[in-house]
Amino acid sequence: MERVEFGNGLRSHIAREPEPKLAGASFGPAPKPVPVPEPPPQSAPASTSTSNEWVRDLLRERVGEQAERIWAVFDGALRATHADGRPDHVLRLRAAAALLAEVYGPPSERSPALPSGHDELELRRAKRLP
Repeated sequence: MERVEFGNGLRSHIAREPEPKLAGASFGPAPKPVPVPEPPPQSAPASTSTSNEWVRDLLRERVGEQAERIWAVFDGALRATHADGRPDHVLRLRAAAALLAEVYGPPSERSPALPSGHDELELRRAKRLP
């Protein structure tokens, strides 16, 4: 088997092919484009939320197919560092908050708002103690 450099096979193939003679060819005027028929109008949906449901279903399917790639993005953000190697705590906290919000919903939906001036741990201890 003869060994050739990368690209030489293509060059030798091109060298074997005769070049088409286009100098004397007459192509004539370009044909007019044929119009594409319009799709039939659809009836107006009852509400926008139901008309967009198929888009949400499609997106859910795609997210399911790409779950590992999406998790890799969150994982990278949870391990984020600055250029000098220090942990990027701001980005890590934002990634953690975004991930928790996706899984459990926004914080306002997860738990009732804490009264101002109270410590969350203090409230949890009070619930635990009789």
